[in-house]
Amino acid sequence: MKHEQTPGLSGGERFLAYKDKFTSVVLSDTVDHDKLEQLMKDIQTRVSRLRVKYGDLIYENAWYHMIVGSSPIPGRALTYEDFPEEDSIAGFIDSLQV
Repeated sequence: MKHEQTPGLSGGERFLAYKDKFTSVVLSDTVDHDKLEQLMKDIQTRVSRLRVKYGDLIYENAWYHMIVGSSPIPGRALTYEDFPEEDSIAGFIDSLQV
């Protein structure tokens, strides 16, 4: 599933919109414990796959840091472009059913 750039939004603006969406899902009062536990497992699986496929480049991607809840490495270049195609974090967030 390909996720096109949202018209009128820069990479950084699109990132912030998805960060808000992801945060609202994870912190929602209506999230069932079992579904949240499954979400965390799904995140771990996705992140493991990204680490294998992209190696250290993932640490330069703001979308990676958003999904794992980490901070970028100070002084290291950072991109706000989502991963392509099936690796898309935006696609993952759009698919959440919690």
